[in-house]
Amino acid sequence: MGIDMMECLRGGVSDLRIPGHPELGERANEMAGPDATGIFSVIGPFQVDLFARAVCATAFSRGIVAPPEAAAIELRYVLAQPVRFDRLVGAVRDRRDAQNSLPVKVQRLTMAGLPALYQVIEGRHRAFVARHAGDNTIAARIDMDYRCDPSAFCLHGDTLMREAEGVRWPVSPLRPWDLPIEAAGAAVTPDLNYTLQTLGVRSLPVSSALSYDLNLARAVHRELANAADKA
Repeated sequence: MGIDMMECLRGGVSDLRIPGHPELGERANEMAGPDATGIFSVIGPFQVDLFARAVCATAFSRGIVAPPEAAAIELRYVLAQPVRFDRLVGAVRDRRDAQNSLPVKVQRLTMAGLPALYQVIEGRHRAFVARHAGDNTIAARIDMDYRCDPSAFCLHGDTLMREAEGVRWPVSPLRPWDLPIEAAGAAVTPDLNYTLQTLGVRSLPVSSALSYDLNLARAVHRELANAADKA
């Protein structure tokens, strides 16, 4: 029996306990965070920061929310991995003392088939502590909207490409909605490549030659941007 990946993701974030090493707590390295805090936050089979990177790499548009939207968001869809032991301890202390109740700052990620997801920009430790305490929601300030669609992208080896109007072109995994770029700037890491494919990004045969026309791609990109502005 196969695994329904989307159903796993709709279940939201789980926080797993692992052996921690608090002496690593000063390292501001997201992927090393579980080693420092003893917490490994996952959504489905993915570590949440890796998953957030993959979803953002399929964003065909990004919009600023101005003024920022105030909302109570569901904590199970908040992609928050605590990364520093000292800040985690501080967040626990602040909650106990009823301090630091400012909203967390997040970016909203929307993708068909999933509830809205939220990538934390400020307040990841507070979000984790609230989730761990059993809260269902947390006050948030949403300042950016990403519209994501894995079917609008493909991979040629480790090169991320956008597909539209029968044209393909390389895009930055950090700014996939932006202008076409040379292939050298469109490379993804192996773990991100795997996650993108699991989300539904199509992988092209690597035996085929990587072919694209940046001038044509820029023209298509302009048409898409104009259509989005009029929508």
